[in-house]
Amino acid sequence: MEPLIPDKGFVFVRQQEEVYNSEIALVKVFGEYEDEVTIKRVRFRDGKVHLISENPEFEPMVYELRRIKILGKVVEWLSEEEGHRYLKEYL
Repeated sequence: MEPLIPDKGFVFVRQQEEVYNSEIALVKVFGEYEDEVTIKRVRFRDGKVHLISENPEFEPMVYELRRIKILGKVVEWLSEEEGHRYLKEYL
């Protein structure tokens, strides 16, 4: 399966601390030794947060609410080529 957000693609994220169920978000996961940031579909269920990959080959990651922080909502993504065109045009 082709990933929803292509390799080397560009992602536009609106900074916000909350998202609705099933929205794609930039999420910080607080680890035991180091933190990790990922882009996943978010589902809240039974007091836990399920971070779900768009690729069905990957199992959902399940965390307690205190172990994650929503950094923002993904509002758009572009391929590498589209992203470079956008940068040339707008920056």
